[in-house]
Amino acid sequence: MTLIIQIKSLAFSFLYGIFFAFTYKLNYKYLTSRMKFFKLILSLFFIFDHVLLYFILLSLINNGIIHLYFLITFILGNIFYVYLFDSKKK
Repeated sequence: MTLIIQIKSLAFSFLYGIFFAFTYKLNYKYLTSRMKFFKLILSLFFIFDHVLLYFILLSLINNGIIHLYFLITFILGNIFYVYLFDSKKK
């Protein structure tokens, strides 16, 4: 894998981490519902859809190769969203 493809993959993983955190915030009220069966089904579909979408889009960039540092940048994207966009200002 060339350096350009790795940089594109890292940038995509970071941006997808931000997207995942944003959509999780949108679905939070449904994921915390009182009906346990509904919560379980919705959680499974939410995670399955995001994993599938991440892998499909990553396969367009670098043929679906997933390295540990892609997952680390995904987590950093989540943390970036939470601290920059989702933090409650006092």
